[in-house]
Amino acid sequence: MSSARNASCNVMMSDIGVIAKGNSENKWWVSVSGILDTKPVANADITIYNYQLQPIGTAKSDADGFAVIEPKGKPFVVVAAANGQKTYLRLVDGEDNSLSRFDVGGQVIEKGLKGFIYGERGVWRPGDTLHITFILYDPEKRIPENHPVSFELYNARGQFAGKQIQSKGVNGFYTYSVPTGDSDPTGLWNAYVKVGGTSFHKSLRIETIKPNRLKINLSIPGERLDATAGSLPVTLTSSWLTGAIARNLKVKVDMTLSKTTTQFKGYSNYIFNNPASNFSANESEIFNGALNEEGEVKFTLKSPKAENAPGMLNANIVCRVFEQGGDASIYTQNVPYSPFSSYVGINLNQEEGKYIETDVNHRFDIVTLNADGKPVTRDNLEYKIYKVGWS
Repeated sequence: MSSARNASCNVMMSDIGVIAKGNSENKWWVSVSGILDTKPVANADITIYNYQLQPIGTAKSDADGFAVIEPKGKPFVVVAAANGQKTYLRLVDGEDNSLSRFDVGGQVIEKGLKGFIYGERGVWRPGDTLHITFILYDPEKRIPENHPVSFELYNARGQFAGKQIQSKGVNGFYTYSVPTGDSDPTGLWNAYVKVGGTSFHKSLRIETIKPNRLKINLSIPGERLDATAGSLPVTLTSSWLTGAIARNLKVKVDMTLSKTTTQFKGYSNYIFNNPASNFSANESEIFNGALNEEGEVKFTLKSPKAENAPGMLNANIVCRVFEQGGDASIYTQNVPYSPFSSYVGINLNQEEGKYIETDVNHRFDIVTLNADGKPVTRDNLEYKIYKVGWS
């Protein structure tokens, strides 16, 4: 019985190393190099086969050992042959290297097309005509000339507001002029541009606006507020839009702390926010006074209290300068607020959308950073991992 139970495996002996990378457009970059000396292998015959082992793409490596192949079908294995040797590399989903430990980012390009929507300004009033421009980037010429590019607009209530179709663009630029009514609802409208089976979206803000008559400037030292800094000297200046100094006008400054995602450059795969925190946004008054004869006022900004903060917070500072008649001009400024001197991040090493399997060993990476995103040493950290059961 023991003679019928033999363990076996295939052993491949080759001095050729192959690395293959592909994108969503089924375009593959193949690198061939020697395993013994790591030098590139030139003129290597590279063939990509599908699951039925039919060749669907071939190429030869250049002097740097690189080749670009666009196979006609879904690849299953790539074969590189040179100097009488061959190397096989499977291109099967799930066997590729996980990107969870690499600092990668970007957007997935749909069907090889890129698009960008913009308007002549950021905010419109009801009754204004929206002048919207769409830029289409199609380097592979997938969209034929005079192909229709449709524009659809929905109001803040989700109701259909209009549609226009352009078939002639200038160097990929398509323009649309969409009128609105004086009684149209205000809020975030949604614009969609559809071309070649791909849709692009942009939110358009239509509001009833009362323009400011005063120019306001708030000067805060540094790019961030820190709880460890204590108090910061702040200078607020104001002047009329005509250029005259706004003398002796009443000033009120409020601050609202709200949650935000704590992220640091180079650590995008780490989680720094505490999901168990019950922090809620709170508003506080940080100054109430008046400008001097020069249209300026200086005051001290004390670090606000942020109990149970989940991580880095966003400080929304609203400055109001009141005219003699009671109307106020408003200036808003968002500043990051760091309630802690250091942050602990955890990397689950799992790709987005995947679950952590049970009965499998997992590796969690931990990092400690200061508020500037620089590594910092922290001793006596305590770790607890819980398995939560949902029923």
